[in-house]
Amino acid sequence: MKSSVEIKEDAKRAKRAIAHNTKLHNDYELYRIEAVIETELKKQAQKKEDKKAVNKRRKGLKDRLTMLMSNFLKPFENKYIIAYTQYQMSPIIDLAAMYPTANTLADFLEQTSTITYKEVNGVVTPNKRKGETEQSLIPKVSKENMFYKITKARKLIAVKKLTEFSFMKEAVEGYNVKFEKLIDKMVCYGFSTVHFRVEEISNSGNELAFLVKNDERTIHARAIFVEGVVVAPHYRFITTERKN
Repeated sequence: MKSSVEIKEDAKRAKRAIAHNTKLHNDYELYRIEAVIETELKKQAQKKEDKKAVNKRRKGLKDRLTMLMSNFLKPFENKYIIAYTQYQMSPIIDLAAMYPTANTLADFLEQTSTITYKEVNGVVTPNKRKGETEQSLIPKVSKENMFYKITKARKLIAVKKLTEFSFMKEAVEGYNVKFEKLIDKMVCYGFSTVHFRVEEISNSGNELAFLVKNDERTIHARAIFVEGVVVAPHYRFITTERKN
């Protein structure tokens, strides 16, 4: 589709052509071309206005849904963020727990402050203190890359609060992306008014079912939470439209 600028340029070219053509050089031809161009410009202007109105309505719906749903889903969001952070921190905590004499993260940091690659793999223990056995200074489970895991764990534990915060931030950013997609999907169902409500159907802990509805439409939505030992905590939103 041509822009208004292109249409005006076409009009100028048409007028110049008519002015140099004696057969078409009359008021009727000029009037006809100008009328067609004016009609086309009005159509384009109307389409722009319609598009603005649609975008404004969609923004209103999106803002209203975001406010309602964010408040309603806040407990679910918090549950996911906490579970995700704990899952990501657990390997660090578990690694520290592998040291039999380390009762706290501080003990782990102290006991591994001078540890070497050979010590971790049980080859030699040059820093053994009086009354301690070699096995008390090495993990219960030795792996080839354990030394590097310990080194990484020490760095993360040393800034434990910042490490937890980074995992929490990661969880929040991931949640916001999916939440935004959920809101966009709700808007696409075609609500024509911002007057709607959210009603809880059931909450089993790992599955929250609810309705987003008004007099014209009812959307059945579910927030399903999954967590385990091997897979990081995750979730998904499922929506279907019910007939009113």
